[in-house]
Amino acid sequence: MAKDRQEYNGFVSYSEESLLRKIWSVGIGRFFLLVLASIIITLINVMISWNDARTFLIILGIEILITFVAGWVYFFFKLNN
Repeated sequence: MAKDRQEYNGFVSYSEESLLRKIWSVGIGRFFLLVLASIIITLINVMISWNDARTFLIILGIEILITFVAGWVYFFFKLNN
């Protein structure tokens, strides 16, 4: 019995898919993960800008531009394949 517990550590895996992929595959899960990511990014921006609105907006604008460009690049690569 101790050997079984040592081998499985008390966890049983029902699939090889990761938890984030399972959450992402559900519609409300995508919304939840996107909201969570945007909250985390906003808090990191506030920490970096030291609560200065001008710096915060500059960082946010750069992030939006990078996201926009990355989205278009992803779109074109997906379109070509």
